[in-house]
Amino acid sequence: MISNKMLVMFFCLCLGKMLQAQEPWVVENEGVYYSEENVGIGTLAQENYKLAVDGRVHAREVHINQNSWPDYVFRNDYQLPSLDSLRNQIKNKGHLINIPSAEEVGQKGIKLAEMNRLLMEKVEELTLYLLAHREKRKTIEARIHTLMEQFESTQK
Repeated sequence: MISNKMLVMFFCLCLGKMLQAQEPWVVENEGVYYSEENVGIGTLAQENYKLAVDGRVHAREVHINQNSWPDYVFRNDYQLPSLDSLRNQIKNKGHLINIPSAEEVGQKGIKLAEMNRLLMEKVEELTLYLLAHREKRKTIEARIHTLMEQFESTQK
């Protein structure tokens, strides 16, 4: 677990690094590592990540920039998967279309921004299914009402 002392030391070292432009440093006994502008807490600094943490992270807020968002689902040219194709996907693969399997997530993890985009895509698709269902229900209710009126008029 990352202690408050480690976090304070980490931020002080980062600030010192930025202000003094020192050589890369490593503080192994506290579990904070720095190398080539990358930082590791509880793990060695990872080459492909600015910050790598081996442990839980708590934050008041995390802001993620996202270049794409699934508003395309509401465009007229979007091909909403049929419910039959969804049923087949779930039956054959055990997960929704475009959503990684539990095995894949277990092996590779997830990228939060991408997963939030995919989840919003599914929310928007569900909204379209729900709206279509509502329209179909309204049509059926109107038809039932008409048939009931016809039936009642023949009973008189």
